[in-house]
Amino acid sequence: MENPEEKRVSFYTQFFDKTVPQAGYAAIIYAVLWLINGVLSWFSFYDPRKPHTGTVTLVMSIISIIGAAVSGVFAFFIFRRSRVAIVLMIALMAVLQLFTWLVLHSLTGTLPFIIITAFLLRGARRIFQDHAEQKAEATKEV
Repeated sequence: MENPEEKRVSFYTQFFDKTVPQAGYAAIIYAVLWLINGVLSWFSFYDPRKPHTGTVTLVMSIISIIGAAVSGVFAFFIFRRSRVAIVLMIALMAVLQLFTWLVLHSLTGTLPFIIITAFLLRGARRIFQDHAEQKAEATKEV
């Protein structure tokens, strides 16, 4: 006897398809990069002889901690296959990288951006496919 309320997940998706977990790991890596950025900014900008550098360093460290926390929250929800979280994570990365390219005129972070975004896009594709399959199953059973 089949229970119609059970979620049907294909064998391939359940055991072999690792694109969504890899997208979550990519978001975690992005959070770690934020934390590394905060630590490096603390050591590279702090100059006890100049009082304003302490303020700049503090602000940069706080922004890095907030960025890491936001990326970590998005990673949590990406593991739970949230479409909103993965789209917001991709948008966050794209906006920050565009700011770096267009406003700061720097290529800093381009390679990690490309790699992490590729994993996020693969995961997004799979998450949206899973949701479409679940919706099709729900309408088929009714």
